[in-house]
Amino acid sequence: MLRVRCLRGGSRGAEAVHYIGSRANTYEKYWPFYQKQGGHYFPKDHLKKAVAEIEEMCNILKTEGVTVRRPDPIDWSLKYKTPDFESTGLYSAMPRDILIVVGNEIIEAPMAWRSRFFEYRAYRSIIKDYFHRGAKWTTAPKPTMADELYNQDYPIHSVEDRHKLAA
Repeated sequence: MLRVRCLRGGSRGAEAVHYIGSRANTYEKYWPFYQKQGGHYFPKDHLKKAVAEIEEMCNILKTEGVTVRRPDPIDWSLKYKTPDFESTGLYSAMPRDILIVVGNEIIEAPMAWRSRFFEYRAYRSIIKDYFHRGAKWTTAPKPTMADELYNQDYPIHSVEDRHKLAA
C-alpha cells in the first residue's frame, strides 16, 4: 500500500486569484480583498503567516514520524498560454484540491480556475517518484477552459444569490 503521509503545499510566488471567478466560491466578506489584490502577489504579511503555519504543521508531523514531501518551487507570476487561454498561476498551497490517494492509487483532479490549470506541475516529480515505485496514477481529462465555457454575466452579487443558484 502506498503511503503519502503529507504533501506540504508551496506558497512561494503566490498570487491572489483574479477577482472574476472568485465570488462563486469565497465568502462575501473577502470580495473587497480579491477586488484589490486580484492578479497581484498576496500581501507579504499574508505570505509570512501562511509559511509559518505550514512550517509549524510540517514540524509537528515530522516530530510524529510522518514523512513530509514538498512540491517543486514554481514561479506562479509567469504567464503561460494554451491554445484557449492565457493566465498566470496562483500557488501550490493546497494539494488536497488536486490530489487524493486511495490505497495505492494517486488520483489527480483537473482544476476549475485558469490560474490553477498547471498547478499539478508542482507535484509532478513526487507523483512520478511514487509511480516508479509501483503506485497507480490516474488523472482526469483537463478541460480546455476556453472563453465559451464561462458565463461572464453569472448573476452572483451576494451569498444569497449563490445559495439560490446552488439550490
